[in-house]
Amino acid sequence: MNAASQTPVAQTDMVAAVRWAYRLVLGRDPENDKVIANWASLRDPQAVLRHLARSGEAAEVAATNRPLLGSWPDRPLEAEAVRAAGLLLHGVLPPEEEVEATLVLCSTGAALREAFLESPAYVAVRDGREMPAPVVAEPLPRPPSGEAEVMLDGRPLRIRGQEEDAYWRALRHGVVESSVTSLLRVTRAHLAGGGQGAVLMDVGANIGLASLAMAQAAPGHAVLLAVEPNAVNAEHLRHNLAANGLPRARVEEMAVGARDGVAEFMADARNSATGHLLGGEGAAAGAGRSVLRVPVQRLDRLLADHGCERLDVLKVDVEGGEDAVLAGAGDLLARYRTLVHIEFNLWTIMAMAGANPRRVLENWAAAFPHIVAFGDDGNPAPLKDAELLMWFLYVTTTKRGGMGDIVLCHDLGWLKRWK
Repeated sequence: MNAASQTPVAQTDMVAAVRWAYRLVLGRDPENDKVIANWASLRDPQAVLRHLARSGEAAEVAATNRPLLGSWPDRPLEAEAVRAAGLLLHGVLPPEEEVEATLVLCSTGAALREAFLESPAYVAVRDGREMPAPVVAEPLPRPPSGEAEVMLDGRPLRIRGQEEDAYWRALRHGVVESSVTSLLRVTRAHLAGGGQGAVLMDVGANIGLASLAMAQAAPGHAVLLAVEPNAVNAEHLRHNLAANGLPRARVEEMAVGARDGVAEFMADARNSATGHLLGGEGAAAGAGRSVLRVPVQRLDRLLADHGCERLDVLKVDVEGGEDAVLAGAGDLLARYRTLVHIEFNLWTIMAMAGANPRRVLENWAAAFPHIVAFGDDGNPAPLKDAELLMWFLYVTTTKRGGMGDIVLCHDLGWLKRWK
């Protein structure tokens, strides 16, 4: 028994830990209240996790990928679930700022389960290795306010952000979105040999982690162009690129769209990752939110203004405006055979862009020779026909919190180099 499990766990927290242990490991609720009470009486959440993680049922669930049972996978995630996950993995309740950051990144029970099963602490328990010791005494020293060390593919990066920003707080606690890791691996596979002379573009760059991932995957690149319309984000973006060895990276403080002009942009200081262009109806500012007037430029013109005659990798994450970004590229992406790493977010496509996600997906598939999604194991899988396209839409809707990364490309040679 470790030091954390010697500390008594409140009965209500223990009951929640048992219930969520079954959901997170076995994909279902416990059989009845008596089962919950029996496990809760141990007052040792990590003992519950050890038993379930190494059970035959857990192995069967992992091998068969059977459907999750109950309504909890699709319900909005609550703080109780995040606290329960922390108890199971580390034996102590997580700090409230960590709970808040996790709620931002995992919107549903299914999303929390995916992150839980991929965590190093769970893998150690499942494989019978010693569980990582929790921090229960002196807290680890924190970096200076507004700056933190973030590990990206084994490399430490110093990243600056706003303290009130939930996205930044998640990074500060070591939570790097899977899309950033995916982007790094895709870029590395596509640009074999370090991407000598490559041109990289990050549309919706935020404070720069995705830009740094692209540059890390292609150290021989010639141009890195990061585009971000939020002035506060753009300031941190410039700093973070320069502070991590990219002083010549180019930052454009604007949005990218289907046509040149000026548009209204909703910025939310509470979560910088949710900033988006507004439609013609506009929107009212509120707590933490402000409406900015920002320049908008077509992608093909922006690239020409920078004197670039190639574009090797384009990353797009603009909260529903992805289709407009592609429309503003003209024939450039086909001409340069650009690989596009793009977010597919059901909510932002419908709520921000007012579009049908199925039509968006079909349009992307029609515009590129190949469309590639990522399976439950994180590996790329081409969506070769309409049936697989609808499968991706179904899985994204029902099991992945409405979000998924997609690669649009002109050949599949990079799949052979994926690792």
